[in-house]
Amino acid sequence: MNTDLENNFTDFKKLFDFNKEITLEYFINNLKINYKNKIYNIKEFELIKTHKDLLYNVKQFYIFFIENKEDKLKRMFKSFENKNIDLIKLYDIKKDKIINKKKINNAIGRNSKCFIKNIFFKDIIKETTGSRITLYDFYKDLEVNLLIKQSYFISDKYIHYLLNDRQSINLKMFHITSVINPLTLYSIFNKYVKENDTILNPCMSWLCPLYVWLKTKSIKYIGIDVIEDVINKGQLLFDKYNIDEKKSIDLYLSPSEDLLNNNNFIFKYLNNVDYIFFCPPYYDYEIYKGDLQSTNRYKTLDLWLNNYWEKTIKLCYICLKKDKKLMYIIGNCDKKHNLVEKMNEITLKYFNLIDEYNFVSSNSSHKNTENNEKLFIFTKK
Repeated sequence: MNTDLENNFTDFKKLFDFNKEITLEYFINNLKINYKNKIYNIKEFELIKTHKDLLYNVKQFYIFFIENKEDKLKRMFKSFENKNIDLIKLYDIKKDKIINKKKINNAIGRNSKCFIKNIFFKDIIKETTGSRITLYDFYKDLEVNLLIKQSYFISDKYIHYLLNDRQSINLKMFHITSVINPLTLYSIFNKYVKENDTILNPCMSWLCPLYVWLKTKSIKYIGIDVIEDVINKGQLLFDKYNIDEKKSIDLYLSPSEDLLNNNNFIFKYLNNVDYIFFCPPYYDYEIYKGDLQSTNRYKTLDLWLNNYWEKTIKLCYICLKKDKKLMYIIGNCDKKHNLVEKMNEITLKYFNLIDEYNFVSSNSSHKNTENNEKLFIFTKK
């Protein structure tokens, strides 16, 4: 089955099909290696960088990433394979372990992400970029340009790692777009969202909040996003999986900050929302496609904070009912920006902080997530 909301391994494999048949001999003779922004062939690279056996490393690299490419992609696809897990049933089993005191264990139920990752696998692997190379660009450079952009991939250390019973591609080496854990979000919604509530979601986060909202007794979902594919698939998701005739959705293809000046939107939702949840972009930590993305519109952090963030918070203030809650997840993924402090400083102009939870990423419930993420909960001043 292959619909707009479901992708199989054939679809996944096509993304990495560059129509190249590369022999080991051809690979060795034509490989280019980027080192400190200069390009070298294998012989030149041997003269400037010491390896136990560079040719051996290159051969092992070739076997792992090119000769066994289909096997590696199949193994990787398992984390993108459609798994429409019963969140309610899983929550009933795991609920005592997910939210405990002031911590949220984000490790439990990670497989529930697969449903979302399957729908948006191209965006997650190819279209969204960050500080590390995407797996798509890695393979494109490798097969189209015969280029290794990071010489670490043929270092003694990395080859030793590959040969040490490593069967799958280590995705930590590549930029993979972050996706909210649906079970984690369901636990949050189950704790705070009430029957018949209206929810505003100013950033639709690859449809995870909408997907989870369908499992709640809330009857109205308002979603905002700047990616047309997210809006279109959001409607498809609702049409396919909604089983409650009382539920309805209202989706907007627009920057959230622009709706502050949309009279029709303000008239419709002024003091009319019970609950607001979103996971906003972390400034330039991930760069998403599209001219309407906030980092494309506002080129500095100050402009971004003043135009994207503060106007979005103002929109939340205008829409939220008195004594109702605004929640968002943010983290200091790049400590030089101090995003948490700067974003919360703006929010506190309009809202009172009433609670916060630390996300932890291991079953021990002690290890923080990579981005030191937190859930912040506010009410209107």
